[in-house]
Amino acid sequence: MTEETQDALDSAINAATENTDAGTQEAAAVETPEAPAWEAPGWSKAWKEPSRQALEQLYKNETTRGLYESLRPELDGAYSYIGRLQNEYGTFRQRAQPIWNLVSQYEPQYRLQGMTLEQGVGQLFEIANRLQSDPDQTFPYLAESYKPRDGAAALRALADKWGVDVTGLVAETPYVDPEVLRLREDLQRMQAFQQSQLQNERQQLRNDVVRQLEAFESATDESGQPLYPHFSEVFELIPKVFAAGMANSLETAYHAAVKLHPELGKKLEAEAIERARKVALEEAKARSEKAEQAARASRNIGGKGGGSATSKRTTSLEDAIRSAMT
Repeated sequence: MTEETQDALDSAINAATENTDAGTQEAAAVETPEAPAWEAPGWSKAWKEPSRQALEQLYKNETTRGLYESLRPELDGAYSYIGRLQNEYGTFRQRAQPIWNLVSQYEPQYRLQGMTLEQGVGQLFEIANRLQSDPDQTFPYLAESYKPRDGAAALRALADKWGVDVTGLVAETPYVDPEVLRLREDLQRMQAFQQSQLQNERQQLRNDVVRQLEAFESATDESGQPLYPHFSEVFELIPKVFAAGMANSLETAYHAAVKLHPELGKKLEAEAIERARKVALEEAKARSEKAEQAARASRNIGGKGGGSATSKRTTSLEDAIRSAMT
């Protein structure tokens, strides 16, 4: 290569190097647009710190920022929906909790009467509606179940509230001897006293029954396991079992109700069959092992003797098998 050619080549290389450096400097001069500063979403405040940091890194990383921007609207919508549900539930609970606190105390009483809480409350509203729509028939209907302690005083109070002239009503009635009236009032007071005692006894009986039911439901065995684990599931069937004369105690009624339950009875029956099958297999295995041991023992004994021992060995083996199978 001549000196002129070498000089030309060096000049070309220097020119190319200068162009490359200039392009690099121009490219570096073009600033990459920066993303807006990170601002954590409001719904992420409930997250744990590592999760919030991961969300922030997902945004700041240029490679994953597109994924973050795609997920953000979905997360905003989901948390907005959850927030609305929580507000609605809070409002509902604020309104319904006082009502529940009021009516839940009557649930044991309704259960003793064979009613659910919904049925009992529905009956109260039905009576209230009947009192408004047809009080003339509803008050006598209620009088069959609820007796005042002083009937005369209650009638006078009602007549005063309703604007009824009790004197006029009495004047229209036939004459009754005062002694008879006195005896009638004494009888009414006696009946009211007996009715009051009867109501108190019934209430006491209901309280005793509730306590017995609670003790029965919470009873456990020596290992702490419930003795009657399905009591709540079959409770509504127990009064029907007593009414049908199928039981004379709560325990027998419970077991009868379990069998009558459409789903629970089949499930427990299948479990009992499976347990019986396993027990039978274990017993058969034990008998088989016992027979095998007896057979080996018989063969060992028979091998020591002569020909007469052969018959004894056979007899002993048969006896051992027969004994194992009985």
